[in-house]
This record gives sequence, structure tokens and C-alpha cells, in this order.
Amino acid sequence: MTIAITCPHCNFFKELPEDKVPAGVKWARCPQCGKRFALPTRGPASDPDRSVILKAPETTRARGPCAWENRAQSGSWKAIYETVKGVLFSPTDLFGKMTFQGGAKDPLMFGILLGSLGAMFGSFWFILMLWGRILSLAEGRIDPFTMGVGFILLMVFLPLYITIKIFIISGIMHLLLIITGAGKHRFEATLRVISYSQATQIWEVVPFVGGIVGNLWFLVVQIIGLREIHETSYWRIFVALLIPFVFILILLVAVIIFFFAV
Repeated sequence: MTIAITCPHCNFFKELPEDKVPAGVKWARCPQCGKRFALPTRGPASDPDRSVILKAPETTRARGPCAWENRAQSGSWKAIYETVKGVLFSPTDLFGKMTFQGGAKDPLMFGILLGSLGAMFGSFWFILMLWGRILSLAEGRIDPFTMGVGFILLMVFLPLYITIKIFIISGIMHLLLIITGAGKHRFEATLRVISYSQATQIWEVVPFVGGIVGNLWFLVVQIIGLREIHETSYWRIFVALLIPFVFILILLVAVIIFFFAV
């Protein structure tokens, strides 16, 4: 039997054999932040002031929340800037130091915010490129009210679309990681990478080519992030990403063989 212990101050997580935590001990000291916190009640306290000193394995890095998750101290705008900068230009460092267990709310909020912002810019450039065609089809019947309603619907639809997109990509990717043995941590770790990787969609602010750059950089950041947060190898990540393409290829070959056989 093991006991799962999570530091409430920095979200450091460790599982200990039950016999390593004496029943009378009520406190633990975190090896990552050094703070003391209460343990779940496990029998009478023989020494209320005694603490268990948790030790991080030598192969485990010290991890903690990223700038966005510390925005209460630094301010939201600075936290967004620091997190976006980390995702775009130093993903190895960002995801290598990020906790893989600290709640999904903050990462998801960041992913929806940045993903929606990028999608709005991308939609704007696309509509602008097709504006002449839209006007000719509408024959001048587009009025400001219709445009306003369309904009509001877009504002409502895009965050919902980004939310669904994050969960679907995270779910599929985590399943593939489990298949290849790369999913060392729980689903939340994968969700964190996919959510924070939405910062790459900020490239959409660049007209027309920004979407291509953003999607390519999203793939690069995703590979780096999954490797770092799951503490696995790049080849396992590549194999996981190749599985859907291999499956589609096999399916296409099967369809071709079926039609030729008929």
C-alpha cells in the first residue's frame, strides 16, 4: 500500500510506502519548497511536532507552477507575457520545470484565452482575404447589424471550439502516449502541455502566413513539452504521433485492395 502526498504550497507530488510514514506523524516537509504541511490523519499522534522529511528521487526534477499560475503575485499581463515567451522561445525550460499535477483550471483557462485570440486573428485575415467575394455574393445586403451579430456569434463560438479542441487533442495524445509507454504521468500532464502550447497560435497576428507558422510551431512545442513533462524519450513521442498516420495508411490500403478485389 502506498500513500499519495501532495504539497499544498507548490504541488510537489510523491507516493510513499505506507510503512515509511509512521502512524503518529502528522506533518511532512516538502523537499521542493521546504514548507511544512499537515498529513492526512492516520492514527493517534504520539509526537504532534514530528515531521516526515520527503525526499525527491535523484531522477526527478524540482517542479513548480509556471508564471501564469503565479499571476496573483506578478500580475496577469506580466504572467501572460512570461508564459507566452517561455512557450515560444524556451519550451524545454518551461515544461521541464512545470509541475504535472496542480489542477487543470489554470492551464485550460490560458489555453482557451490564447487559442481564442489566435483563432480570432486567423478568422479576421481569412474573412478579409475573401471580403470581395463575400460582398459580391451578398449583393450589398450586409448591414452593420448583421455584421455585429456575426461578430458576437464568433466571439461565443471560438472559445467553445478551442475548449473542445484542447480536450480532444489531449485525450487522443494521452492514449497514444500510454500505448507507447511514454505516458508516465496522468492525463492532467498532457492537458497542461496542449493547453499551454496554444500560445503558439499568437503567430496568427501575422497576416496569412501566421496560421501556418503557428501550427508548425505548435507541433514542435507539443513534442518538446510532452517529452519534458512526461520525462520520456523523443522517439516514444514520435512513435505516438506516427500511430494515427500509420493507421490511416493501413485503412487506405485496405480500401484500395477492397475496391480492386470487387
